[in-house]
Amino acid sequence: LESIGKLSVDSWRCAAIFCFLANYILLEGHAQSKKLKEDQLTHHLWSQIELYQAVVMAYSVKNTSCVVSYVASLTMFVIKGLWIITTGTQLSTNFMSLENIRPMFVFQTTAIAMTATLVG
Repeated sequence: LESIGKLSVDSWRCAAIFCFLANYILLEGHAQSKKLKEDQLTHHLWSQIELYQAVVMAYSVKNTSCVVSYVASLTMFVIKGLWIITTGTQLSTNFMSLENIRPMFVFQTTAIAMTATLVG
């Protein structure tokens, strides 16, 4: 539909923003239902990633000429993917204590952001 002019060029990104916001709402409630504090925290951080990704994507829709927003959108996908793997590993092995979850998140996010900066 985009190719024949029935939808705007950014329609898929607008749909993605809606999906990220819906994931944020669902994961925030899902995090509160977890019994272990470690699981609550990993899922809460995951929901925050969804919210930040929606904000970054919305900014890229508003400012279509900003290359940084496009790189940041891709970076958020990588951060989310790595955190999903980390959360899944945590659920099955409990390799992180409550005190180590936030530093692990900061380390992963910083490493990915530095890589995106060097590559981009």
